[in-house]
Amino acid sequence: MHNILFLLFLSVLVSLPFVALGQDAGKQIDELIPKLADANFEARYAPQMAFRDLASIAGRPGAESERKAFVAAVLERLAADKTPQAAKVWFVRELEHIGKGESVDALGKLLASDDEELREVARRALQKNSDPSASDALLGALEMHDARWQSGIVNALGQRRADAATPKLKALLSNEAHQAVAARALGSIGSKDAVTALHGAWEGANPAFTQVLCKSMIAAAKQLPAAESNDLCEFLFNAPKTPVATRIAAWKRNYLANPTHETLLAGVQHQNYDISGAAIRAAAGNEEATTKLASGMLNMDEKVQVRVLGLLADHGTPAAAEVSLVKASESGNADVRRAAIQAMEGAGSLAVAQTLLKYAAAGDGDARRALTKIQGEPAQVAINSAMGPGDAKIRVAAINTLSDRRVNNASSLLIQMLANEKDAGVSSAAISVLGKIADGKDIPPLLQLCETNPRAIGALRNAANRADDKDGATKLVVDSLGKFDGKEKAAMLKILPVLGSDSGLKVLADAKDGDSMRALAEWPDGRAVNGLFANTGNADLSDGEHVTIVRGLIRLIPEAKMNPEKKVEMIGDLMTASRNEDLRKQVVTLYGDIHNPASAGPLVEVIKAGKYKDEANLAGVKLAEELMKQKKKAEVKSLTEAVLAAGATGQAKKKAEELLKRSK
Repeated sequence: MHNILFLLFLSVLVSLPFVALGQDAGKQIDELIPKLADANFEARYAPQMAFRDLASIAGRPGAESERKAFVAAVLERLAADKTPQAAKVWFVRELEHIGKGESVDALGKLLASDDEELREVARRALQKNSDPSASDALLGALEMHDARWQSGIVNALGQRRADAATPKLKALLSNEAHQAVAARALGSIGSKDAVTALHGAWEGANPAFTQVLCKSMIAAAKQLPAAESNDLCEFLFNAPKTPVATRIAAWKRNYLANPTHETLLAGVQHQNYDISGAAIRAAAGNEEATTKLASGMLNMDEKVQVRVLGLLADHGTPAAAEVSLVKASESGNADVRRAAIQAMEGAGSLAVAQTLLKYAAAGDGDARRALTKIQGEPAQVAINSAMGPGDAKIRVAAINTLSDRRVNNASSLLIQMLANEKDAGVSSAAISVLGKIADGKDIPPLLQLCETNPRAIGALRNAANRADDKDGATKLVVDSLGKFDGKEKAAMLKILPVLGSDSGLKVLADAKDGDSMRALAEWPDGRAVNGLFANTGNADLSDGEHVTIVRGLIRLIPEAKMNPEKKVEMIGDLMTASRNEDLRKQVVTLYGDIHNPASAGPLVEVIKAGKYKDEANLAGVKLAEELMKQKKKAEVKSLTEAVLAAGATGQAKKKAEELLKRSK
């Protein structure tokens, strides 16, 4: 209840006009003091937050007079002996946020306190105080208390970038207990005198302290003007005992401050692999730097060349540097050649495309991949030009790019080329690519091409598969059938199942010749069943054509849209019509694919007849499994009993016994 009343009081307090708060600051603070020092630590939380709210209100922007009045009231009670330690600690914590020059003297006195907690919060408050005199107060307390305290003071001076502290911090560099924290503070200060002090500690520093000095010098370099930081970074870069990470940081600082080609080149050609790599990466995104780097790379070590080429591959090659890629691709070093070809993916000049075509024609896989990705109109002009009269291998290489480059009207270009093409290799490549990219719009010119070049029928088939207007495409194909005969006509007929339209189905079903039946047997769905079945007894068909029809029916009957009884009847008739025992064995398996009780009776009879024992038993078990899911236990029982009576073995026997048991 006490805490609730207090919070209610606080809510009223916060809602008071700010002027009133300033006038009553002392009274309000006095009311909080005993609560801030409550013996129950948990009970202190609410008054602590209340005091923080008072401080925040007083320290708000535009209320400087109120802030001063509030801080004066706090300082008065901070100096009073009767104020409890816990309250003083909380006062100082808030002075850290709203105190200015008026609080420095009071806080400075607390640095000498025997109370460790109180002097530590005072140190932190002075560290953040905006008044320059806070640095003097901290510096005056440097030699007080123990080593841990001194390290805290040194850190605070560094955070404040108190250059006045440099002489004393310099002296601490020779003290093993304080040298690391002193070096870091000098790095934070970052003045010319601070850098001189750090330089002075370099000689004789052990490896661990050298690491600290390196980080501190880099921190200082980032704060110095470019001209002054250059000397420091040059020293760090060239000093023998400087770690690689610091050398890289020093080089980067100099290059970013003054990005000259000489600095970049020195880094890139450095004998250290990591430094060289960092320098190469620094050029990324800078077109001028990348161009100069690429232009000069042929005079560099071959390993460096590979890494520069890797940069170009990852970030693209400026147009002005593309000539260097071509030269690098002619290197006697295999790694350089390979890196150059891979980097060409990001280029786009005529010369680069022509170079890639030459390598692709020789069988280079990287060049082939690069050709599919290379961008820019000049590159496409080079590829289109290479498809014309000339070296056949280069022509093939150019043609092969079209399937992946998504070039507008590529199929039209190839069809026009094929109309008069004499080279068999070029023709094969063009037809192969056409098969990958042609679609419905290409069907009319492809039909004309197929009349003179039947090898293109395969590409026509693929184009039909991609056509949106299947009926329209079917009419075009059907209307052109009279222009073909023999194997070519048979291939044309097989385009109709790809299109799958009703008009194409009727053409095949009505024809009754062997080629039409072979095409009909490839129909994608059960609509072809009736047409195929009508020709199972066609004596004009060869045995091979008959087999094709039966196998087509075996595939399509299960999915045909007709009632199960009709399907079962059709299977029986197909058994009779089949011309050999091997076909009949295959037809028997169809009973197991008609998941309906109507299939059970006829299959039981086949099983009992024993002529097609193995096939019939497997079909019986398969059908019984499906009927068990439908809870047709009587049919399952008759099927499994027949299978077991027929002497089934192995898995068929085991499954039949299990199903029979479940059917009872």
